[in-house]
Amino acid sequence: MPLPINDDLAKLALQEQSLVLPHFDCDVAWRIGTTLRDLALQRKLAVAIDVRRFGQSLFYARWKAALRTIPNGFGERAVSSPTFFAARMQ
Repeated sequence: MPLPINDDLAKLALQEQSLVLPHFDCDVAWRIGTTLRDLALQRKLAVAIDVRRFGQSLFYARWKAALRTIPNGFGERAVSSPTFFAARMQ
């Protein structure tokens, strides 16, 4: 029986292949970041959003409520800023 981590890695690899944007610049990063922010606010979620390109932060937003424990598949752990990498260059 495969380990759960292997299943997760396989899912991540598939997502990485399918979630490639044909074009990515500062405007796209802004739209991704603001869309994620709006969704988080509507759903009352505590998040930190960090959209990057080659290590350069193009959009960043965080709420104090994001400084709490979140489940991570192995129980809960404290995090200061969960990060969402929203896109990569093709």
